[in-house]
Amino acid sequence: MRSEVISMEQEDECIRNFARHCHSFYLSSLSPASSAQSSLQQTQSSSSSLDEETTANNICDDLAQMSSDGKIVLEAFDRICAIGAINNNHTPVQDGPLPNLQNEHDLCAKRHCDLLKACGLLEIDHFTTLNNAATLLQKYTEVRDTMRRQAHKSAMTHRQNSFFELLSLAEQDCVTYPVETCTLPTETTSSNHTTTSFDGIKDILSSIQKFVRKYQPKIGSHSFLAGLHKFIHLQLTPKSENKHQNSDPSYVVQWTFRGSVLTEACVPTGVDGDELSYAREALKVLFSFLILNKKDDI
Repeated sequence: MRSEVISMEQEDECIRNFARHCHSFYLSSLSPASSAQSSLQQTQSSSSSLDEETTANNICDDLAQMSSDGKIVLEAFDRICAIGAINNNHTPVQDGPLPNLQNEHDLCAKRHCDLLKACGLLEIDHFTTLNNAATLLQKYTEVRDTMRRQAHKSAMTHRQNSFFELLSLAEQDCVTYPVETCTLPTETTSSNHTTTSFDGIKDILSSIQKFVRKYQPKIGSHSFLAGLHKFIHLQLTPKSENKHQNSDPSYVVQWTFRGSVLTEACVPTGVDGDELSYAREALKVLFSFLILNKKDDI
């Protein structure tokens, strides 16, 4: 079959379609909540008269379709890259995985002809044998990598914003200190746990132990758990040349760490996964016996 020559305008349009599918797939894979929020905002801005329940259902269907289309497009591009690499190595056609890859691409092209054609991935020759094949392949590769980076950044920003919302909610139920002095409480705690009673201390220790047992198997939590252990150890057994510091009631250890330690370390996978379950539980533990110093930006 002879390859169809496309113009620069058609090539640019194909690359834009490819970028759109890459972005949709990576965003829905890395952060389903962020992807859903983005789609909801676009829908609301374009038509605010739709019924909310119908809109939500349509968005879920659209996200599933975009993710499915994006997966098909990226898999097709990966096959083309593999075929190009094999051709560059001058491997005989009858040997190796080349025939299987070509058959897979032909089958995908039959099933999803319009989708692959819109992204410029229907013809393998455009990326393997034509004069500008290497340049075209490089363009697509750069677009794919850029969309992946943008999706990562968007997902991280969404988790960060959601984390600060969680932090604000956690503050409402705990003792907070004024920004000016950071020495005296301005509110009384509404939490069931308190470090001023024996039962309260038992509850706090129990919640800490439960949190550690749950997340210790996850390697992403180790830095935070190690910091938590060191923080408590330094508060209870301070090391200093000042011998009176152990009995000094004003001695307080301050622990400063980045919020990304909680938002990026243990992110669950899957559409139904709670992206901030780890951060939510960690904040619950921290606020059960610590005070947030609002002078410092976490």
